[in-house]
Formats: sequence, structure tokens, C-alpha cells
Amino acid sequence: MDVALGNPLLITRSTQWVAILALVISTTVQTQDLGDVEGDVERGRRTMPIALGDKPTRWLTVFFILTFSMFCLIYWSLDWYICALYLLLGATISFRVLIYRNASADRNTFKFWNV
Repeated sequence: MDVALGNPLLITRSTQWVAILALVISTTVQTQDLGDVEGDVERGRRTMPIALGDKPTRWLTVFFILTFSMFCLIYWSLDWYICALYLLLGATISFRVLIYRNASADRNTFKFWNV
């Protein structure tokens, strides 16, 4: 069985990357909730913007976006111009999360974050 599966305790770079992506998604998924707070309240949902409030949710989201934007680039050791592009994208999304605070803009920001 060990021959077929390899060492089951071996953590490969791809396994690490999947774990990192899961962490990124689980800590920034609330970006989709910012655009529909009213609908979530009507349905009785307890999303992060409802539970923590709009401002704390936005700042926490920006923290995670910027942190993971930098961490992922360091993890992959990319060239500086690629890093600059991804950091610019993360900064732009963070700017949108903090500045554009209406349902339509929040939905667009969520779409950009999924790029």
C-alpha cells in the first residue's frame, strides 16, 4: 500500500498550496456577503457583516487580502514585476472594499476578488 500511495505523511508543495488556498478562501469569503446585507437580514442569516458590523468586516477583509497577497507571492518566489501586478490587484480590491460601500459596488468588488 505504501508503494501505491507513497508516504502518506509526506506534505508536498501542492498539498501546502491547496491548504493555503483553503485558508485564503475561508478568510475572505465574506466579500460576497457585503453586497447583500439587507437580503441576509431579511432571511435571518448571521453573516460576518451582520455579526461584526460593516466597518470591522471590511477592515478584517482588507487585512486578509493584503496579507495573503504578499504571502502567496513570497511562497512562490515570483519575479518582482509579477509581484507588483498581484500586489496592485490586492491593493485595488482592498481600496474598493474600504471606499465603495454600496451593494452594487460590493458585488463588483467580489467579482474582482475572484479574478
